[in-house]
Amino acid sequence: MRHAVLLAASCGLLFGQIDVPKTLHGIEERYNNIKTLKANFSETATSPSGRHPTQSGTLYLRKPGKMLWQYTTPPGKFFLSDKEYTYDYAPNTHRVEKEKLKEGDDPRGPLAFLLGKVDFDRDFKQFETKDGVITAVPKTADMPYRLVTFVVGPDYSIKKLSVTQQDGTVIDYVFDGEVKNPPLADSLFKFALPPGAVVADGAGGDR
Repeated sequence: MRHAVLLAASCGLLFGQIDVPKTLHGIEERYNNIKTLKANFSETATSPSGRHPTQSGTLYLRKPGKMLWQYTTPPGKFFLSDKEYTYDYAPNTHRVEKEKLKEGDDPRGPLAFLLGKVDFDRDFKQFETKDGVITAVPKTADMPYRLVTFVVGPDYSIKKLSVTQQDGTVIDYVFDGEVKNPPLADSLFKFALPPGAVVADGAGGDR
């Protein structure tokens, strides 16, 4: 997880007077101490070539390393991590992009904090505040992102996360209805090939 951080008065934080260390510590404490999580999300990508349609659905997480992004818009789309592999299914192409997770990899890296891996002091070198906004700059240039932006609630839950990637693409995630430690079935994190779909293995080849 990674980018710039937005914290607004409407989210219960005093506009223009953010206690940055306290706020970042609150986010770490919340997400580093959960075992499972469920939340609704919407996702919008804006690339240098233009804005893409907003997608939405439900996010399910289980530590360590398991996540399912189940999309309702577009219907049938999903992104799954079972801790060994990631599976990215696009129903319009009927292809599943399968990738091996190496040790230390974070599925959907900018959102690793949701899996309890956030450490702002370790990952970021600079924090700036202006008009209720905190901007976090990563320590190294080899990260897949340049900035990360969080909007947080008074309980330090993440309401919005904006990720600026190295190519200039900005991905905005909006979360609501977050539930901490819900009971989640193991079957949620087990890959099942959609009917008629083909797996494109990251190691090479379709099957």
